[in-house]
Amino acid sequence: MTNTEIKQSLETIVNIFQDSIKGYQKAADNVDNTEIKTLFLKISKERKQAIADLEQDARDFGITLEADGTLKGYFHRVWMDISTTFATKEALNVVEESMFGEQEALSVYNEVLDPKNKVHLPAYIRKRLLNQRLDILYSYAKLAALEATLDKDER
Repeated sequence: MTNTEIKQSLETIVNIFQDSIKGYQKAADNVDNTEIKTLFLKISKERKQAIADLEQDARDFGITLEADGTLKGYFHRVWMDISTTFATKEALNVVEESMFGEQEALSVYNEVLDPKNKVHLPAYIRKRLLNQRLDILYSYAKLAALEATLDKDER
């Protein structure tokens, strides 16, 4: 794999995490529930650290990453604003939208890590991405448990 291919792969991931940070911060602003707000801010902080780690890995490999989120992420945040404005089940709606964002992040990670893509990342970067993917799965599970609780409470 060339440096250009490594850079593109890492920028794809950093972009989805930039979207994630902005989305979780916006979601935290849109909910009154302290538990949800705390979870969203925690995930946002973890994503900032993940980006810093990937940027350092890239620098160690002689690459400077240039990423600031995606247009798709921007429109997802706009959709979250609109849907929470009109939703009667605001907290549940924000959690569900956050779960959608986690699924998108998993999709990006799966694509970058898929051996069929012939993306041969250095072993230390691949290991970091696998660990970050596990963190996303963990966040998704926490959101799913929260969704189930909120859904039950709102019935």
